[in-house]
Amino acid sequence: MNGANGFQKTAAALLPAPPGPVSVPDHSHGGRPLREVLRDCERQCIHEALRMHDGDKIEAAQELGIGLSSLYRKMKELGVPC
Repeated sequence: MNGANGFQKTAAALLPAPPGPVSVPDHSHGGRPLREVLRDCERQCIHEALRMHDGDKIEAAQELGIGLSSLYRKMKELGVPC
């Protein structure tokens, strides 16, 4: 690209300098598959919602933003006692 002063800028000169080494936090959860980690998280959320609402499944489902039938289905899938 030729500027008004007759000098040429290269693409490399226009791009910002590459960042230094990137540190990526370890979220591997001990090498467990993501599906398993998510199931554990769902199970904990359901337990907590039920605890907060003294076992009232209607209120727990509302707290979780899901329907009552979805709560029952997830409880069955995740082995959460009714």
